[in-house]
Amino acid sequence: MQIDGGKVIGERAANTAAKLIEDNLWRLGGSATAEKVLRKLVARPLNRTVLASSSAASSSSSSSSPSSSDELAEQEILVAAKAFLKDMMTTKGRRSDIDANAFWAAATALVPDDAFHNRRGRAVMRLLNLIYRALKKASDLRSSMQDSGRGWKYIHTAPHQDCVDWSP
Repeated sequence: MQIDGGKVIGERAANTAAKLIEDNLWRLGGSATAEKVLRKLVARPLNRTVLASSSAASSSSSSSSPSSSDELAEQEILVAAKAFLKDMMTTKGRRSDIDANAFWAAATALVPDDAFHNRRGRAVMRLLNLIYRALKKASDLRSSMQDSGRGWKYIHTAPHQDCVDWSP
């Protein structure tokens, strides 16, 4: 088998060949079969080598392509979200109601409601630097928001002990 030295075809011929492969793939069965065959095709050593070399070449030659800039933006958003939750919302003691609501709104927006059902809870905990209780509460808040079909509901907490009125 040769990786290089083969015939180079144009864009139109590549589209035609892709359509033929797609037609043959869907003749085999439904979407589950197509997914299984595609995963096996991509996992084959020669195809992995070709895909890895072509993706490395395309990423080094065109770093301003939309997909690479989108990937860069995704990474920056994740870093910003992690910094917001870990650094800006860190407190020594109890958060004020406004800070607590800002924290829970941000965590609820970032945490998928099915993080635990898909067995990805620990990965989300590592990515966002959240503890289990915070992740679980954010996931539950998101599920209840989706179930109710409403937006954010302000969370009221018990009065703070430092706000006691001692006047007669």
